[in-house]
Amino acid sequence: MNASAIDKETLRAFQKVLRQSSRPLDADDPYYVPLLHGSDAEDVIERLFQTIQDTEGSGLYYFTGQRGTGKSTELRRLKTLLNGNGYRCILFDALNYVHEAKPIDAEMLMLAVAAGLADEMERTYKQDVSIETPVSRFWAWLQTDVTLESITVPGSGMKFNLRAQQDTLAQRIADMGSPQRFHQTLLDHIAEMAEFVRQREQRPVVLVVDSLENLRGNPMTADDKQLFASVAKVFADQMDMLKVLGVHMVYSVPPYLCLLENVRAYVPWFSLASVRVCEDPKKARRTPRGTGLAVMRSVLDKRWSAWRDVLAEQAADKLALLCGGDLRQFILRLLVDVLHEAQFALDRLPLTASDPILQDMEQACATEMLQLTVRDEWPLLSQITRDNTPVMPRRDQLQTLAHLLDTKVILNYRNGRDWYDIHPSLWKAMDDFASTSTGAAQ
Repeated sequence: MNASAIDKETLRAFQKVLRQSSRPLDADDPYYVPLLHGSDAEDVIERLFQTIQDTEGSGLYYFTGQRGTGKSTELRRLKTLLNGNGYRCILFDALNYVHEAKPIDAEMLMLAVAAGLADEMERTYKQDVSIETPVSRFWAWLQTDVTLESITVPGSGMKFNLRAQQDTLAQRIADMGSPQRFHQTLLDHIAEMAEFVRQREQRPVVLVVDSLENLRGNPMTADDKQLFASVAKVFADQMDMLKVLGVHMVYSVPPYLCLLENVRAYVPWFSLASVRVCEDPKKARRTPRGTGLAVMRSVLDKRWSAWRDVLAEQAADKLALLCGGDLRQFILRLLVDVLHEAQFALDRLPLTASDPILQDMEQACATEMLQLTVRDEWPLLSQITRDNTPVMPRRDQLQTLAHLLDTKVILNYRNGRDWYDIHPSLWKAMDDFASTSTGAAQ
């Protein structure tokens, strides 16, 4: 295709493809880019898979990463890898059973695990009459002992909308007076259902609980603090309550949790980082990394083979550097917005790195990212810029750090070790702040 043949409809079709490709992908999806986050020691899915293989009987593992890094996509790859190598992996979305903006405890989480496992078993083994024993016992217990309201789905028996009844359920558990007994009963149900799967498949069972990193409230309300505290308590202080005898349990959790010493020391954790478009700061600080930029271009190759008729390679590289290797911002924010503006600059295609559209995008991105911060956070950001590690002077800064990771003000990278940097759009502002602070101190 020649640049002269590109019209607005073509650019809008390109935008549509980019939006559609942002969904979780399977490893055989045409949009999937293998080894996007690195190979060997950088491939956290391979490392997680090997750790499960090396662990006898059962285990607890945390999988994490910032929003938009491709966690759900990579967990699907993990499922394929496990199922092809002697395991039976069951993967489900926890947010089908718990609300992302409500506080959670170990009982509520394990109830979501039990419900997710039961639903997947009914879908997978619906022709197997013997499944009715472990699964129906669990549903009956919810209806009789917990007395949750149920609905009858034709051909599927009893169903419970746990997410809608979360507040009611929390009160019911409190009224029962023995959360420990309730929790143990849940674990027994999960173990019984998992044992059915193990016997049926003659393979060890791995349960992957996705989307728990999305547990977040409204930062402007007190509810956010309560939710934050509940998440930290469950995954940092109650980790033993998340284990199931005879089952490998993988939880997708918020990235800030793995900065806590009691998590790092006791739970194997695996972090999916942003694409490393810059070199390791210990090697060459803020220097573009050719391999990482080539990977980002391959994301475009998979989605729209003629993209170079719209963007020069140097322009694509500029956007990849601008987003700091964050896939979601690269695809759904920068590229989509550039394509929108390109509809009014057809005569300038392919756009160069110095085109006014990209210059305006760079300024807009810097303004937007700066607005995601407040002045009190700048010393912490300046420290991360300097040391590339989020060392908190005070424990009460953990929630601030969680917010900055969630909004991508801080980005996580990995090349055999984890390191951090602030979003590239903030480099200049934080350099100016550090310079001003140093001058004032002197």
